[in-house]
Amino acid sequence: MIRTKTLLEVVVISVALLSSGCVPGRPLTPEDQAQRVYNDMRTINNVAQKYMQKHGSLPKDSAQGTRALLFPETGKTFFSTKFPTAPPEIFSTTPMDYQLTPNYDRMDEGKIQDTAIAVWGLKDSVCREYNLRYASDNLGPLIYDYEANGNRYPGESIGRQLITYAIKWKTTDIDDCEINWVVEYR
Repeated sequence: MIRTKTLLEVVVISVALLSSGCVPGRPLTPEDQAQRVYNDMRTINNVAQKYMQKHGSLPKDSAQGTRALLFPETGKTFFSTKFPTAPPEIFSTTPMDYQLTPNYDRMDEGKIQDTAIAVWGLKDSVCREYNLRYASDNLGPLIYDYEANGNRYPGESIGRQLITYAIKWKTTDIDDCEINWVVEYR
């Protein structure tokens, strides 16, 4: 009797959930994950670009200070958007936040450090899909290899100011890569 009652409860709850539009979520594919990263980084870039249009430049602060200024946690936000959170399933290591860093690194042949959004510790499958779909120079499914290219960014070795791409720092066969979105070459 108890087993029949439990089975009947499960069926009733399942029918109620399905008829209400609630369905169990499917796991995100690498394509879905790459699109999510692209959309999140585009959101951050759009806010940074609006800030630069209004103020002339981004603040020369740390990643945390810049984030707090552009995406305040409390009070009215100028840009009326929240800082995106990366889905934990895209990482091969400990999940982290996107970083918007005004002086990230020299990402082209210029002498001044450039501003970039970065997220690292990602699964290679996400980075391959990202490059296939969104990389500025149509890199295809290959992950740009920093070390194999003479420790240079794509903007240095390819010779163009690429905006977004996936990059691998070491040639070892590890499941760990980074996605960069250059907000401003200087």
